[in-house]
Amino acid sequence: MLTNQHLDVNKTFESQRKLVNNTLIPTIQKAIDKKTFPITDGIIRHIIHVRHRHRRESFLNNQRGADWNDTESRRRHANSRRIEVSRNRGDFIFLFTKKNFI
Repeated sequence: MLTNQHLDVNKTFESQRKLVNNTLIPTIQKAIDKKTFPITDGIIRHIIHVRHRHRRESFLNNQRGADWNDTESRRRHANSRRIEVSRNRGDFIFLFTKKNFI
């Protein structure tokens, strides 16, 4: 595919709707085997939209300052650690309650 036929992360998905409908979806439809993957245009559009949204989000986050990225990284680490600890506590409590019922 030509480079002018790729989605641009600087632009929104809606502003590139003509490119998606007229170029990308027909190209993908031609490339896949319709017997193996019976897929509709709506599903392809959804897949392209989700991929563009995540790429655009990453692009916009990288445009922010280093302080924001550091704070975001620390926030994500703390959240994942908090979830891990709460899961471990649940397992720990389950072990004690299970012994009491036996």
